[in-house]
Amino acid sequence: METKKYVCGMTLYYPEHDVIEKIKNYSDLFSKVYLFDNTEKHNLIKDEIQNLTDTRTNLVYITENKNQGLPYAFNRIIDMLEEDVDYFCTLDQDSLFNERDIKSIIKKINSANVEKVGIVAPHVIYDMSEDVVYSNIAKKKRYLIASGSFLNIKALKKYDIRYDEKYFIDKFEIDLGEQLKLNGYCLYMFYGSVLYQSLGEKDSKGKTNHSVLRHYYLFRNRFYFNNKFYSFPRKQILSVLQTLRHMAQIALTEENKSLKMKQLIYGYRDFKRGNMYECKRR
Repeated sequence: METKKYVCGMTLYYPEHDVIEKIKNYSDLFSKVYLFDNTEKHNLIKDEIQNLTDTRTNLVYITENKNQGLPYAFNRIIDMLEEDVDYFCTLDQDSLFNERDIKSIIKKINSANVEKVGIVAPHVIYDMSEDVVYSNIAKKKRYLIASGSFLNIKALKKYDIRYDEKYFIDKFEIDLGEQLKLNGYCLYMFYGSVLYQSLGEKDSKGKTNHSVLRHYYLFRNRFYFNNKFYSFPRKQILSVLQTLRHMAQIALTEENKSLKMKQLIYGYRDFKRGNMYECKRR
């Protein structure tokens, strides 16, 4: 069985102390761990992280002292990777990806006899109380989220594929998957590995809500993505149907409905003007 080289990259944003233990765990499991810190002001645990990099030679800490967005952070790491790296696992500080599940997905990738694998990702669960049923099945998917995804670095570098940094956050990983698929690669979710991911923030009733700014990116980036990958009339039909569903979700489940609905206006306006990357409006 061929042994491949695995590294991971973790994005940080005002991290708290619990991140230190995650970094240690990843350091034990991957050949190298890259930490890209998007914190704009003072990172309260920066000294702890830097002390850790002094004792663990496979840790690389990167910061530009401003929020560069997720696609930018991962692109900078990809460009730093050594030539012998086979797979790059993308993570954020909120992901819970334990040793058992990381080893399981790596074992699956090592043993798989499948060509044109673009991304392999674990089964993502958003509810910690959900019962987990493991399976050795890997299924093809139309798209995968960034957290826990193992990217085929050889494929990315062969076709010069990178994350589109205009998204800043949200949908950039779907875009990368589309680029791989257009070059003949497949995306797989492996059900023998689980990653727990937090989704949004809790409202006053304990329900999950996205922030107002996140809704802005969801609206705006949808128009950009559909315009980039689809032609008329499909891109118009998809944008309308997806936006209506998004608005219904806000109306039925979210707080601050009016303010979040207004993000459609801001998002569409900025898309039409070509104002992408980070939203400077506050």
